[in-house]
Amino acid sequence: MPLPPDTAAALASVSTDEPWSLIERFTTLKREHPADVATAADEIVARLTRLGVPVDVHRPTLFLSLPGAASVRVGAQTFRAKPMAMSVAHPDGVTAPLAYVPARYARNADEMFTKGFVSDTEVDLQGKIVVSEGFGMPGKVAYFEQRGAIGMIAVNPGHNPHWGICTTVWGTPDLRDLPRKPKMAVVAVNNPDGLALIDVAKAGGSVTLTSEVTEGWWESPIPVVTIPGSEEPEAFVLLHGHYDSWDYGIGDNAVGDGRCSRWHASCGSTAPRSSGRCVSPGGRATPRDATPAAPGSPTPSPWSCTNTASPRSTATRRAAAGPRSTRTSRGWTRRRRSASRSSAT
Repeated sequence: MPLPPDTAAALASVSTDEPWSLIERFTTLKREHPADVATAADEIVARLTRLGVPVDVHRPTLFLSLPGAASVRVGAQTFRAKPMAMSVAHPDGVTAPLAYVPARYARNADEMFTKGFVSDTEVDLQGKIVVSEGFGMPGKVAYFEQRGAIGMIAVNPGHNPHWGICTTVWGTPDLRDLPRKPKMAVVAVNNPDGLALIDVAKAGGSVTLTSEVTEGWWESPIPVVTIPGSEEPEAFVLLHGHYDSWDYGIGDNAVGDGRCSRWHASCGSTAPRSSGRCVSPGGRATPRDATPAAPGSPTPSPWSCTNTASPRSTATRRAAAGPRSTRTSRGWTRRRRSASRSSAT
């Protein structure tokens, strides 16, 4: 079956030149803290403007958690570490006995974001710092906190510790959610250092955990591109991807951002039956309910990465960003939350 002329023309115009150029540029940008995110947003807006794509920029104030330096000290030996966003800061250090709870590395996303395969071995964690394999993810952190731990050291795979977010609260904590915000320090170490710390725990040793985390409210630009539909323009298809990232490199959704930029340019010359809105939130290291709604439109969730369109509806395309906090189309869809101020991440 032959394609409609407008569809064929749009497909014929597709090129990887512009997306790849954005990816190369993003490899040089850190895109973590508010100033980093503003630079990345300016880059996105400038490229869309050059391509003739109209773009609106929302500037909400978001609650962000920005990890800094961290370390774990055992006697005269100090291990490098990375604190998790939304964890409790201990800039002067906290010293406590170290307890080891075995765990298996996550095999999929479900295991990563829940308690995962953590041993139920009866280890007394009250007032202790727990060391365990894996990442300092929300479900695992909440589990150890409930058992009385005052800190967690996540033993990451490989030779480098990883950044991450450890709260079970998605969005800015409200009065209902605030009690679930982590109340303990959480850091990550690499695998060789983690194995050494596990030996310390098995020998009944103690450690001093030091971490720096800054929390507060910052303005974060969110570029939004809307392609009006020819029918029922009040409905829309949402395409979303955050443009924030941990550290340098393209691992955190730079590829998805490039794809969004190409889609903007290809679809901008046609009038789809569905409207398209692409939203790009900024401000990393926080839970991600930071996308503002366009005037008169339903509020989409930053986690709505799947294209959910009603037939003949307006396609709203959304490109989202967050410091470190990065992601490609994962297909995770959350029910939107009504909040005038929410966090990106």
